[in-house]
Amino acid sequence: MNLVSTITRRSLLKRPGRTFFAIAGIAMGIAVVVAIFTLDHNTILGLSQPGQPEWRADVRVSPSPSKENPRKELEGIPGVEGITAFFQNQVQIMSKDGAGKTTSERALLFALEAKQSELFQFYRIAVGNDLDDKTRETGALLGHSFAEERGFKVGDTIRLARPRRSAQRLCVDGKFKRVVPKEVLPPKEKDFVVRGILAQEKLGRRAGGQVIILDYLAADSLYSDVGTQRDFLLKKRKDVDLERLQSSLSKTFSYELNQDVVIGQAADERAFRNGVRFSGLMALGLGLYVIFHVLSIALVERSREIATLTALGASRGQIARIFFTEASILSVLGGLMGLGLGILICRLLLNFRITTLGAGRYIHGFDVPWGQIVPLAILGSALALLGSVFPLLRMRKSAVSKAIRGERSLEQEESSRGFRIFSAFLLSLALPFLYFKIVPVVGEAQPALVGSLLLAVAFFALLIGLPWLAPRILARGGSWALGRLRRVLPLSSLIVRRDIDKKPLRLAVSVIVIAMVAAAFVALKGMTASLRAETEEWAQVAIQDKVFVIGIDRQSLDKIENELLKIDEVIAVEPGDIRTYAPFLLSGIRGEHVSDYGPLQDAVLRRQFTQDRTIILSSRLAQDLHYKIGDDVPIRTGQGKVEDFQVIAIDDAYGFQPYPDERIYGVVDQKWMLKDFCLNSSVTTRIAVKLTEGVNPDKALTRIRKSLVGIMPQAKGWKFTTGDRVTKDAVYDITKDFFLFDIIILMTAALGAMGILNGQLLSALERNRELGVLKALGTSRWQMAKLVLLEASLVGVMGGVIGVVLGSVLTPLVVEALQQVSALTLPQRTAGIWIPLALTGALLLPLLASIYPILQINRMSVTRAIRQG
Repeated sequence: MNLVSTITRRSLLKRPGRTFFAIAGIAMGIAVVVAIFTLDHNTILGLSQPGQPEWRADVRVSPSPSKENPRKELEGIPGVEGITAFFQNQVQIMSKDGAGKTTSERALLFALEAKQSELFQFYRIAVGNDLDDKTRETGALLGHSFAEERGFKVGDTIRLARPRRSAQRLCVDGKFKRVVPKEVLPPKEKDFVVRGILAQEKLGRRAGGQVIILDYLAADSLYSDVGTQRDFLLKKRKDVDLERLQSSLSKTFSYELNQDVVIGQAADERAFRNGVRFSGLMALGLGLYVIFHVLSIALVERSREIATLTALGASRGQIARIFFTEASILSVLGGLMGLGLGILICRLLLNFRITTLGAGRYIHGFDVPWGQIVPLAILGSALALLGSVFPLLRMRKSAVSKAIRGERSLEQEESSRGFRIFSAFLLSLALPFLYFKIVPVVGEAQPALVGSLLLAVAFFALLIGLPWLAPRILARGGSWALGRLRRVLPLSSLIVRRDIDKKPLRLAVSVIVIAMVAAAFVALKGMTASLRAETEEWAQVAIQDKVFVIGIDRQSLDKIENELLKIDEVIAVEPGDIRTYAPFLLSGIRGEHVSDYGPLQDAVLRRQFTQDRTIILSSRLAQDLHYKIGDDVPIRTGQGKVEDFQVIAIDDAYGFQPYPDERIYGVVDQKWMLKDFCLNSSVTTRIAVKLTEGVNPDKALTRIRKSLVGIMPQAKGWKFTTGDRVTKDAVYDITKDFFLFDIIILMTAALGAMGILNGQLLSALERNRELGVLKALGTSRWQMAKLVLLEASLVGVMGGVIGVVLGSVLTPLVVEALQQVSALTLPQRTAGIWIPLALTGALLLPLLASIYPILQINRMSVTRAIRQG
């Protein structure tokens, strides 16, 4: 191993620039994808932990009493992995004291189907065993605190009974009433055997551990003589989109989602997260592309070394070990550096409150998903290793005499071509396949999502494959452009033109690196422009001519409305705090008072809205859950009953309030909010004031403020805002949220600059003797620099133009894909002002990357360059 270690060490240290940038290229590509995946992991984990980790089901479903077999219907819904009947109630523990007197105390009872416990992970057994087929009808599980305080152990018998029913405070016809149930028979009592003690987690944490769990059928027998609210708990399949499950449930059931399940699973959030993940793939591919570029150009430089070792008697095995060891060192160091750098980048992003669900969210704690990011680092290192070893092994077939003389042989040409075919396959097909095996897409692999990813992979393959396999296509274009500069820069254009004709691959790869970054940038800016346009078009309907007032001190709504309607510009006043969740946001308005705008201008529709159980849905809600006019929406009321509300319109004209900024909501007449939920509409703390179309909202706001001060002169803490300001804030939020993509593009641009720098540096090494002769003939430092800058400018212009054209072509395809994946209706927009900025950046990037190679060229020794080549 002395020969192997000596030559490997000399090779790595002799060209420190090449070694450093090879490692850095691998590390940067891996770092970006590690940072992205770690960031996404911490985003979802951090936002899904509100504090106490008590167990909740993914979805809780309340069937209508009219449903004869709700379980059968639920089993037919796609996306449901598991179902269990469920209810919770107080339970009485019956015992006798020393005098033989019967005493009782209460605990919280959970009735679940014991056979589903493993799937749902309701609890964990600390002592004893779980309920099984033999014990579920007679067994009980006790909370740790309950068992400890009362001295219960596994095997003991416990007598349970339902409590005597106490009065309940229910919303009945718009008023909270104390309903006293009638006891016909005394509660049933039944003995159960303690089968297990619960650990203090999940359901075992509820009520401070004062809990008892029974199988559903066993518990139902205790409560068979009284009515209980029977619900179902559902476990959602991970590979099914949230909207698909909601759409299926919303037609026939009222349901409540676990907010931890909702985080990151909404259509627009999934689209954002998948976009970020795919950006990681692009960055990893670009990093490996840079490395393959470096290795391909280095073939000639290493061929003389390989031939010399062969001539000196080194065996093929020894040569293979030398280059395998060198490639392994580069790949492993790159992987380790990428792993550490990726974690560091993620920490920095989280510190600046940048997440994969947008900016401005604070994430508590930090967790490193080693099980996911280590395979990613290994994948990047392994592919880099393959790209390192393959060409060097092929170079062993070169003719020794020709290689020593520095001549390219037919075998070398075939080796280079074979390497390019191998690299194109590895980067455009193998890498995406392996990447999505390690980092699966978020949500359901629907045709729209699969099609979008295939389109992106095809684009990626096209950019990599064609120039890599046929580099002379771009070289001829560059040669033609240089021919036009012959009169202005005769010497520089001649030398650079000859060089790219001789080595077309370097130019082709550098141009495509810039083109990839520019195309991604233009497509991203076109997509964000479409998102901003969608928000602006929605605002035209929902909030354009409105003024919002928040912080009113519970004043009479009629009094406020009467005063504000005296202002000529005011059409109507919408109350903003008659709202609840069912499971989406449900707001109440006074139908007769908003008849001058929106769908309720129609007298027939207005009469139906105010008299019948009807609802107006926002366009986003209707789109997400696939509601249409005429459908029934089941809503669970304050009495626990499920009532159907018929959709009579889909419109955003009513009901929006900026705090919270929620575009998924429904609107019903205020009388139903009072009757079904006992929400008082006579006083209000927030309002939306509808103005005449075209009125200056800022001027109207001044008059509104003056009128309200006249009613409430001592009031403080009001907050006023206009629809224009809300729109500007929403557009700003889109720009802020997509700042993460700008950061990713900036990092990929750094990777691109590194690739160009590598190419120019290796070009200088290959042309050492030629550059030495030029310096010996009196070529100045500036003239030497012009050679590099001219080639860099050519790369920037060609890459920028190709990238902008491709990005402009991709923009409508990206917007269409985003529409399909996120269920948004997006107008088509272009990158606009960002297009010339992309061209400018494409030109500056290779010029900046040229600084280090220029310094190296001007620092070279003329005599050594001419003597050694």
